[in-house]
Amino acid sequence: MPIIRKSKVVPYSAEQMFNLVNDVEKYPEYLPWCKTVRILRNATTEMDVSVGVLMGPVNKTFTTRNRMVINESIEMSLLNGPFKKLNGQWRFVPINENECRIEFELDFTLAIGLLSGMLSPIFENMYGSMIKAFSDRAKVIYGEH
Repeated sequence: MPIIRKSKVVPYSAEQMFNLVNDVEKYPEYLPWCKTVRILRNATTEMDVSVGVLMGPVNKTFTTRNRMVINESIEMSLLNGPFKKLNGQWRFVPINENECRIEFELDFTLAIGLLSGMLSPIFENMYGSMIKAFSDRAKVIYGEH
């Protein structure tokens, strides 16, 4: 049951980083393990998203329900996929108008039984690198500060 916790201060506003992380359809452009994204349902503060992952021997699809508090947080919970459990949250904590702290927390357990020991490190690496991927993407989208 890996729990991943990461945080980073970035020279971008909470609104900018929220918008970047919430723009799930663009993930395949810059997250190397993300092959497909489909928005199954989209409402103002909630969306259901199907994500296709290809990393090493892992070729899986999972679906999450994402609940958003605009410019503040995104909570993810598993609807279906190769996990027994997957719950996560992004928080965007303003420091000032041009800076925020991104906080990412993910708690997951794979449902693949014997393969869990082999695949868990792959998912840990994938999810553990997300804050860096999003801060690198912010430099491309918003410019380097």
